[in-house]
Amino acid sequence: MIGLLVVPILICGYITITTLPKERIRISLYQGWSLYLRAATYGTLIVATVFFIFCITLPSLPLKYPEIEIFRKIPSQSAVNLLASYILKNSNLTFNIDAKSILTLQIISLSTISICSTAFLSITLKVLALLFPRVYRKNQQTIVNKLVQQKSPIEYSLLIIAEKLSQDILYNQRMSNLRNMVLAMIEKDIIKKSDPEFNDILEEVELRDPDKFSYALITLDNGKFYIGCPKIIPIPDEESISSNSISFLPIISGFRDEKQNLVFTTRYDFDIELDRDIDCISIPRSNIISVSSFNFETYYRLKNNSLHSKLTRQQSLTF
Repeated sequence: MIGLLVVPILICGYITITTLPKERIRISLYQGWSLYLRAATYGTLIVATVFFIFCITLPSLPLKYPEIEIFRKIPSQSAVNLLASYILKNSNLTFNIDAKSILTLQIISLSTISICSTAFLSITLKVLALLFPRVYRKNQQTIVNKLVQQKSPIEYSLLIIAEKLSQDILYNQRMSNLRNMVLAMIEKDIIKKSDPEFNDILEEVELRDPDKFSYALITLDNGKFYIGCPKIIPIPDEESISSNSISFLPIISGFRDEKQNLVFTTRYDFDIELDRDIDCISIPRSNIISVSSFNFETYYRLKNNSLHSKLTRQQSLTF
């Protein structure tokens, strides 16, 4: 008899943790019995809530508020007893109707209602995700970022850099479209270069310098490094929080010397604004030892300052 309730509790819990975005991507964190306990926790809460709603709250409404017409249509019996009675009347099985049999039918009814309610809510959430994909993706991305930040710093760094890069690239695309619109207006004599507003318009549609973008600097275990744009970072799932590999669009690659300084060897002629999978490379996650943000403008400025300091130091030693 206990199994009639334990199994539905685990089923309800399993449906819940595989539906809720926050729980679905955390399944890989649970090991052994912790996964069953997590499912059992949600399942117990669901079954208790179903029991409270369908066995206590709804049957009591017609008695507490008889003056409200809509409550009069609610059966005075609980849904569990109604389903148990229906099973008893329409069942072809013959057994002795005693207190134990009635209790068994009630548990079966409670389990059935709980599983059906959980499945209905799961389907409803999936339909809402399809109807409002932007809200769902934003909520899911927030959950993913928080989880990855706690459990996998490398993926978190790549996610943050990829988000910032996509914003900069999208900004330049919009500004480029506005520039083309302004040029078309000049060709059609809608506005003239001599107009005072022309310079103001050009300042409004100024593109950001790609050297000022924050790229990802990935260092591998063999000393080689790549600078570029993270393109595909797999979302954590029930298998693992960290990914097996990442898709990366390189701009420059090289190696680190004995002092861990960057030595550039190869520049790739790829347009970062074009989302072309054919230009990307796949980097095994196990070979990555560090990820950091990299800005070309900052790098060259610090390098020039370092060279200037070195020359100044040499001159002072000479004199």
